[in-house]
Amino acid sequence: MSGCCRKARICVLMKRWARMPIPWTAWSVRVSPVWAPNARRVSVVGQFNYWDGRRHPMRLRKESGIWELFVPGALNGQLYKFELIDAHGNLRVKSDPYAFEAQMRPESASLICGLPEKVAQPPERKQANQFDAPISIYEVHLGSWRRHTDNNFWLSYRELADQLVPYAKWMGFTPPRTAAG
Repeated sequence: MSGCCRKARICVLMKRWARMPIPWTAWSVRVSPVWAPNARRVSVVGQFNYWDGRRHPMRLRKESGIWELFVPGALNGQLYKFELIDAHGNLRVKSDPYAFEAQMRPESASLICGLPEKVAQPPERKQANQFDAPISIYEVHLGSWRRHTDNNFWLSYRELADQLVPYAKWMGFTPPRTAAG
C-alpha cells in the first residue's frame, strides 16, 4: 500500500475509532488514538496523574504510527491533554480533537465524559424519516451562526438547538448539518 493511501486509511480509521463510544469504568478510560508517526513519545496527562507525562506513555503501533492507551484511574469529569515529544525533542501539549467535551476558551483541556443516554425515537419521528421524501439540508457552522449579543460568546448546544431547529424549519429545510470550522 502506498504511503498516501496508508495515511488516508489511517485517518479514516482514527475518525471511526475516535467517534466510537469511549467505555469507561471506575478503573479505566480508553483514550482517543493519536497519529504521530515521528513522535519520540506520546503520553496522556491530566488530573489523574498530576499532569506528569512519564506516568501514562502511550503505546506506538509502528506499522501505522498510531499511539493508543487505556488509562487506569481516570474518572469521568477529569481534565486531560496529550503530551508529545516530537522528532526534534520539543515538548508539545495538545488537547484531544475528538473529545466529547472540553474547557471553554482560553483554557483548552479536554474532559473525560460518558456519552448521553440513548433517547427513544417517537413514532412520528420514525415516520418523518421516509427515504422517498424530498430533502433540503441547511449547512451551518455553529460557532459563527449566531452568538450572544452581550458578550459575543458562542451559544451553548442547548441554546443553538432551541433557536436553530425552529429557524431551519421556518426556512423550509429538513435537517440542519453542522459544518467543520
